[in-house]
Amino acid sequence: MIFGDITDAEGQAVEVEICAAFGEAHYRGLDVTSEDDWRTAVDFAVATYGPLYILINNAVILILHIPTEERTT
Repeated sequence: MIFGDITDAEGQAVEVEICAAFGEAHYRGLDVTSEDDWRTAVDFAVATYGPLYILINNAVILILHIPTEERTT
């Protein structure tokens, strides 16, 4: 598994937890608004695992203090 985020310290901590529980994970710094970050992430994925067949982009913007059912974006 390869995952990315803009919060490197937290992402690296999650990587350690996943590796301890399941054996393999790779965190990469990734700003989903950056084409260069995407290229780097995909290049790493291909170099690590081979051809890319599935990509899940689950970018989230968290809006605090607004219940989910009341959000419009």
